[in-house]
Amino acid sequence: MITSPEDCVELARVLADVWGFFEASAVASPDTLRAMTYSGCYVAGVRVDGRLIGGGFGWPTHVVLSEGITEWRLHSHVIGFLDGFRAMGLGAQIKHHQRDYVRSQGMAAIEWTYDPLHAANARFNLVKLGARVVSFHNDFYGKLEDEFSAGLGSDRFLVRWGVDDAPATDRKVADDLDRQPILAVGGDGSPVVTEATGTAVFAELPANIVTIRKNDKALALEWRDAFDETVGREVTAGARVVGISSDLAYLLDRQP
Repeated sequence: MITSPEDCVELARVLADVWGFFEASAVASPDTLRAMTYSGCYVAGVRVDGRLIGGGFGWPTHVVLSEGITEWRLHSHVIGFLDGFRAMGLGAQIKHHQRDYVRSQGMAAIEWTYDPLHAANARFNLVKLGARVVSFHNDFYGKLEDEFSAGLGSDRFLVRWGVDDAPATDRKVADDLDRQPILAVGGDGSPVVTEATGTAVFAELPANIVTIRKNDKALALEWRDAFDETVGREVTAGARVVGISSDLAYLLDRQP
Protein backbone atom coordinates (compact mmCIF):
# COMPACT_ATOMS: atom_id res chain seq x y z
CA MET A 1 0.00 0.00 0.00
CA ILE A 2 1.13 3.55 -0.73
CA THR A 3 1.04 6.05 2.12
CA SER A 4 3.84 8.65 1.90
CA PRO A 5 3.53 11.95 0.02
CA GLU A 6 6.60 11.02 -2.04
CA ASP A 7 5.05 7.74 -3.15
CA CYS A 8 1.84 9.57 -4.05
CA VAL A 9 3.80 11.93 -6.32
CA GLU A 10 5.46 8.94 -7.99
CA LEU A 11 2.18 7.06 -8.48
CA ALA A 12 0.45 10.13 -9.95
CA ARG A 13 3.19 10.45 -12.57
CA VAL A 14 3.10 6.74 -13.43
CA LEU A 15 -0.69 6.69 -13.86
CA ALA A 16 -0.53 9.74 -16.12
CA ASP A 17 2.09 7.97 -18.23
CA VAL A 18 -0.03 4.81 -18.43
CA TRP A 19 -2.93 6.76 -19.95
CA GLY A 20 -0.73 8.90 -22.17
CA PHE A 21 -1.08 12.27 -20.44
CA PHE A 22 1.68 14.89 -20.18
CA GLU A 23 0.24 16.49 -17.05
CA ALA A 24 1.22 14.42 -13.99
CA SER A 25 -2.06 15.08 -12.18
CA ALA A 26 -4.28 14.16 -15.15
CA VAL A 27 -5.47 10.87 -13.61
CA ALA A 28 -5.12 11.82 -9.95
CA SER A 29 -3.15 14.57 -8.24
CA PRO A 30 -0.61 13.64 -5.55
CA ASP A 31 -2.54 15.56 -2.88
CA THR A 32 -5.74 13.70 -3.75
CA LEU A 33 -3.93 10.36 -3.51
CA ARG A 34 -2.42 11.40 -0.18
CA ALA A 35 -5.84 12.41 1.17
CA MET A 36 -7.22 9.06 0.03
CA THR A 37 -4.50 7.12 1.83
CA TYR A 38 -5.10 9.11 5.01
CA SER A 39 -8.88 8.60 4.92
CA GLY A 40 -8.69 4.82 4.55
CA CYS A 41 -9.12 4.39 0.82
CA TYR A 42 -7.25 1.79 -1.22
CA VAL A 43 -4.09 3.20 -2.85
CA ALA A 44 -1.46 0.72 -4.00
CA GLY A 45 1.58 0.60 -6.25
CA VAL A 46 3.47 -2.22 -7.91
CA ARG A 47 7.27 -2.16 -8.10
CA VAL A 48 9.56 -4.24 -10.29
CA ASP A 49 13.23 -4.15 -9.30
CA GLY A 50 12.50 -1.12 -7.15
CA ARG A 51 10.80 0.83 -9.95
CA LEU A 52 7.14 1.82 -9.60
CA ILE A 53 5.55 0.56 -12.82
CA GLY A 54 1.85 0.67 -11.99
CA GLY A 55 -0.85 0.69 -9.37
CA GLY A 56 -4.29 2.00 -8.68
CA PHE A 57 -6.79 3.35 -6.21
CA GLY A 58 -10.39 3.07 -5.07
CA TRP A 59 -12.74 3.92 -2.22
CA PRO A 60 -15.52 2.29 -0.19
CA THR A 61 -19.06 2.63 -1.49
CA HIS A 62 -22.34 1.66 0.15
CA VAL A 63 -24.61 0.01 -2.42
CA VAL A 64 -28.38 -0.44 -2.09
CA LEU A 65 -29.25 -3.80 -3.65
CA SER A 66 -32.97 -3.73 -2.88
CA GLU A 67 -35.24 -2.37 -0.20
CA GLY A 68 -33.59 -3.08 3.13
CA ILE A 69 -30.60 -4.90 1.58
CA THR A 70 -27.27 -3.14 1.19
CA GLU A 71 -23.59 -4.02 0.99
CA TRP A 72 -20.24 -2.29 1.24
CA ARG A 73 -17.96 -2.59 -1.78
CA LEU A 74 -14.64 -1.17 -2.85
CA HIS A 75 -15.14 0.95 -5.97
CA SER A 76 -11.90 0.39 -7.88
CA HIS A 77 -11.53 3.46 -10.06
CA VAL A 78 -8.13 3.00 -11.69
CA ILE A 79 -5.59 0.21 -12.15
CA GLY A 80 -2.89 0.49 -14.79
CA PHE A 81 0.63 -0.53 -15.74
CA LEU A 82 3.28 1.01 -17.94
CA ASP A 83 3.74 -0.39 -21.41
CA GLY A 84 6.06 -3.39 -21.29
CA PHE A 85 4.70 -4.63 -17.95
CA ARG A 86 1.11 -5.47 -18.95
CA ALA A 87 1.74 -9.11 -19.85
CA MET A 88 3.41 -10.12 -16.59
CA GLY A 89 0.31 -11.24 -14.69
CA LEU A 90 0.45 -8.16 -12.46
CA GLY A 91 -3.18 -7.26 -13.14
CA ALA A 92 -4.39 -10.47 -11.51
CA GLN A 93 -2.01 -9.96 -8.60
CA ILE A 94 -3.24 -6.47 -7.80
CA LYS A 95 -6.90 -7.50 -8.17
CA HIS A 96 -6.36 -10.29 -5.65
CA HIS A 97 -4.52 -7.83 -3.41
CA GLN A 98 -7.59 -5.62 -3.61
CA ARG A 99 -9.83 -8.52 -2.71
CA ASP A 100 -7.66 -9.39 0.30
CA TYR A 101 -7.99 -5.76 1.38
CA VAL A 102 -11.77 -5.85 0.88
CA ARG A 103 -12.03 -9.05 2.91
CA SER A 104 -9.93 -7.59 5.73
CA GLN A 105 -12.20 -4.54 5.87
CA GLY A 106 -15.37 -6.62 6.11
CA MET A 107 -16.67 -5.52 2.70
CA ALA A 108 -18.56 -7.86 0.39
CA ALA A 109 -17.13 -7.17 -3.05
CA ILE A 110 -15.15 -5.02 -5.45
CA GLU A 111 -16.83 -3.15 -8.28
CA TRP A 112 -15.27 -1.41 -11.26
CA THR A 113 -16.07 -0.25 -14.77
CA TYR A 114 -14.44 -1.40 -17.98
CA ASP A 115 -14.75 -0.78 -21.69
CA PRO A 116 -17.06 -3.61 -22.86
CA LEU A 117 -15.58 -3.56 -26.38
CA HIS A 118 -12.12 -4.35 -25.01
CA ALA A 119 -12.13 -8.13 -25.52
CA ALA A 120 -8.96 -8.88 -23.54
CA ASN A 121 -10.24 -6.99 -20.49
CA ALA A 122 -13.60 -8.70 -20.80
CA ARG A 123 -11.97 -12.15 -20.78
CA PHE A 124 -9.80 -11.17 -17.82
CA ASN A 125 -12.69 -9.77 -15.79
CA LEU A 126 -15.41 -12.31 -16.53
CA VAL A 127 -13.45 -15.54 -17.02
CA LYS A 128 -10.10 -15.32 -15.24
CA LEU A 129 -11.47 -13.50 -12.19
CA GLY A 130 -15.13 -14.52 -12.35
CA ALA A 131 -16.65 -11.05 -11.98
CA ARG A 132 -20.18 -10.51 -13.26
CA VAL A 133 -21.73 -7.65 -15.22
CA VAL A 134 -24.14 -5.55 -13.17
CA SER A 135 -25.13 -2.82 -15.64
CA PHE A 136 -24.34 -0.95 -18.86
CA HIS A 137 -23.72 2.80 -18.92
CA ASN A 138 -23.58 4.95 -22.05
CA ASP A 139 -20.77 7.53 -21.93
CA PHE A 140 -20.19 6.87 -18.24
CA TYR A 141 -17.28 9.37 -17.96
CA GLY A 142 -18.28 11.62 -20.83
CA LYS A 143 -15.67 12.31 -23.51
CA LEU A 144 -12.21 10.93 -22.73
CA GLU A 145 -9.00 11.85 -24.55
CA ASP A 146 -6.63 9.17 -23.25
CA GLU A 147 -4.78 6.98 -25.73
CA PHE A 148 -7.08 4.00 -25.15
CA SER A 149 -10.39 5.82 -25.70
CA ALA A 150 -9.21 8.13 -28.50
CA GLY A 151 -12.08 10.55 -27.87
CA LEU A 152 -14.68 7.98 -28.95
CA GLY A 153 -16.94 7.92 -25.92
CA SER A 154 -16.76 6.08 -22.63
CA ASP A 155 -19.40 3.35 -22.67
CA ARG A 156 -18.83 1.03 -19.74
CA PHE A 157 -19.93 -2.17 -18.07
CA LEU A 158 -20.05 -2.06 -14.27
CA VAL A 159 -18.95 -5.38 -12.79
CA ARG A 160 -19.04 -6.87 -9.30
CA TRP A 161 -16.47 -9.35 -7.96
CA GLY A 162 -17.50 -10.89 -4.66
CA VAL A 163 -14.98 -11.96 -2.04
CA ASP A 164 -15.82 -15.63 -2.70
CA ASP A 165 -16.39 -15.53 -6.48
CA ALA A 166 -14.35 -18.08 -8.44
CA PRO A 167 -13.02 -18.03 -12.02
CA ALA A 168 -15.60 -18.94 -14.65
CA THR A 169 -15.64 -22.03 -16.84
CA ASP A 170 -14.27 -21.31 -20.29
CA ARG A 171 -16.60 -22.02 -23.19
CA LYS A 172 -17.21 -21.46 -26.90
CA VAL A 173 -20.31 -20.18 -28.66
CA ALA A 174 -20.51 -23.50 -30.50
CA ASP A 175 -20.99 -25.26 -27.14
CA ASP A 176 -24.54 -23.87 -27.09
CA LEU A 177 -26.21 -24.63 -30.43
CA ASP A 178 -29.39 -22.73 -29.49
CA ARG A 179 -27.59 -19.41 -28.88
CA GLN A 180 -28.39 -16.90 -31.65
CA PRO A 181 -26.24 -13.94 -32.84
CA ILE A 182 -27.24 -10.32 -32.34
CA LEU A 183 -23.84 -8.86 -33.29
CA ALA A 184 -21.10 -10.35 -35.45
CA VAL A 185 -17.74 -9.39 -36.96
CA GLY A 186 -18.19 -9.02 -40.73
CA GLY A 187 -15.71 -10.19 -43.32
CA ASP A 188 -14.25 -6.69 -43.56
CA GLY A 189 -14.06 -6.30 -39.77
CA SER A 190 -17.18 -4.15 -39.50
CA PRO A 191 -20.05 -4.92 -37.09
CA VAL A 192 -23.07 -6.81 -38.41
CA VAL A 193 -26.29 -6.43 -36.37
CA THR A 194 -28.84 -9.23 -36.68
CA GLU A 195 -32.24 -9.99 -35.18
CA ALA A 196 -32.70 -12.93 -32.83
CA THR A 197 -35.90 -14.30 -31.32
CA GLY A 198 -34.50 -16.69 -28.73
CA THR A 199 -33.72 -16.02 -25.10
CA ALA A 200 -30.06 -17.13 -25.44
CA VAL A 201 -28.02 -14.83 -27.69
CA PHE A 202 -24.41 -13.85 -28.32
CA ALA A 203 -22.50 -10.79 -29.54
CA GLU A 204 -19.08 -11.04 -31.15
CA LEU A 205 -16.32 -8.51 -30.45
CA PRO A 206 -13.43 -7.28 -32.58
CA ALA A 207 -10.11 -8.77 -31.46
CA ASN A 208 -8.48 -5.40 -30.70
CA ILE A 209 -10.68 -2.32 -30.40
CA VAL A 210 -7.75 -0.16 -29.23
CA THR A 211 -5.94 -0.72 -32.55
CA ILE A 212 -9.14 0.03 -34.46
CA ARG A 213 -9.58 3.30 -32.57
CA LYS A 214 -6.04 4.34 -33.41
CA ASN A 215 -6.18 3.40 -37.10
CA ASP A 216 -9.81 3.74 -38.22
CA LYS A 217 -12.03 6.03 -36.15
CA ALA A 218 -14.98 5.62 -38.51
CA LEU A 219 -14.94 1.86 -37.94
CA ALA A 220 -14.52 2.41 -34.20
CA LEU A 221 -17.64 4.57 -34.20
CA GLU A 222 -19.52 1.84 -36.08
CA TRP A 223 -18.58 -0.64 -33.36
CA ARG A 224 -19.54 1.72 -30.57
CA ASP A 225 -22.97 2.38 -32.08
CA ALA A 226 -23.61 -1.28 -32.96
CA PHE A 227 -22.70 -2.39 -29.44
CA ASP A 228 -24.99 0.24 -27.91
CA GLU A 229 -27.81 -0.86 -30.20
CA THR A 230 -27.45 -4.54 -29.32
CA VAL A 231 -25.67 -5.49 -26.09
CA GLY A 232 -26.17 -2.14 -24.40
CA ARG A 233 -29.88 -2.18 -25.15
CA GLU A 234 -30.24 -5.83 -24.09
CA VAL A 235 -28.50 -5.36 -20.73
CA THR A 236 -30.41 -2.15 -20.01
CA ALA A 237 -33.63 -4.06 -20.71
CA GLY A 238 -32.71 -6.77 -18.19
CA ALA A 239 -30.66 -9.35 -20.09
CA ARG A 240 -27.85 -11.01 -18.10
CA VAL A 241 -24.31 -11.29 -19.42
CA VAL A 242 -23.45 -14.86 -18.44
CA GLY A 243 -19.92 -14.83 -19.77
CA ILE A 244 -17.62 -14.22 -22.71
CA SER A 245 -16.52 -17.11 -24.88
CA SER A 246 -12.99 -18.09 -25.87
CA ASP A 247 -13.88 -16.94 -29.40
CA LEU A 248 -14.59 -13.42 -28.08
CA ALA A 249 -18.37 -13.25 -27.93
CA TYR A 250 -20.51 -12.08 -25.03
CA LEU A 251 -23.10 -14.66 -24.00
CA LEU A 252 -26.41 -13.15 -22.91
CA ASP A 253 -29.58 -14.64 -21.46
CA ARG A 254 -32.69 -12.57 -22.05
CA GLN A 255 -35.55 -12.51 -19.62
CA PRO A 256 -38.12 -15.13 -20.74
